[in-house]
Amino acid sequence: MEQTTTCISSKTLPLSIEYATTGYAHDKDELAHMHDCLEISCVLQGSLYCSVNDDRFLLEQGDLCFINHGQLHRATHAPTLQSKRVTLIVSPNVLTRNSYVLEHFVKPLLDNRTFSHVKISQSNNIATEVRTLIERIDALEHEQEPGCELEEIALVHMIFRYMYAAYCAVAHTNVSYDENIGLQLAMTTYIYEHFSEHVTLEHIAQAGSVSKSKCARLFQKYAHTTPIDFLNTYRLEQSTALLASTNEAVSRIAAQCGFNQQSYFNRLFLRAYNCTPKEYRTRVQHGQRS
Repeated sequence: MEQTTTCISSKTLPLSIEYATTGYAHDKDELAHMHDCLEISCVLQGSLYCSVNDDRFLLEQGDLCFINHGQLHRATHAPTLQSKRVTLIVSPNVLTRNSYVLEHFVKPLLDNRTFSHVKISQSNNIATEVRTLIERIDALEHEQEPGCELEEIALVHMIFRYMYAAYCAVAHTNVSYDENIGLQLAMTTYIYEHFSEHVTLEHIAQAGSVSKSKCARLFQKYAHTTPIDFLNTYRLEQSTALLASTNEAVSRIAAQCGFNQQSYFNRLFLRAYNCTPKEYRTRVQHGQRS
């Protein structure tokens, strides 16, 4: 069973809700990724491993994880178990611009480089409360009543209140910032911004001002793969979006995503998705029409 994801994106606010079902341990795990949004993930069924930077931990049914913006993270399979999760991805821009609240509550959390994430156990009432708030945001997105955005913004603030409480509970701990995380984020950002170009291991290493060998070690530590495999997997992910949303020729999409040879693109695509790019397009576009 492959991972399947359903995404509900707000048309008017910078937030989205994703429902993901992952299969068994032999299935393909998602690529480690980062973005400028806050992420709150709740496990609805089963269990999974969550990795944030170099920390890997188990999330079981009912658990949730708050992930701060700008952190390299991914969800991976727990042995032999299927899992379902719901994730709220929301831009900090949704939060109030009130100067007092911004300076005393929002910025201290967002700007604290040592606060990458926090796990909340299902035994904590916060986990249930946050899941209920996310479900309400989902319902509002489906109902689309006039002014629903006002309630959604209020609900996001209620979720952030819980996130801030969790932050306060761990903020006093003496945790130093690992400068290697910053190097890894710089190299990851370089790939995001230049994946369509000719990119070599040397280019990626230069983005972090490190040697090629250290670049490889950091990618193995934080992304659990090699720099070039990370680059190619990200290129493939971008190609799936173009295959699903456009009628561009496969050769053109391959070139736009940084593959100079379509045969190489086809080979990597088949290995990653168990189908050709054309078969993928047909399957996805047929599913959208049905």
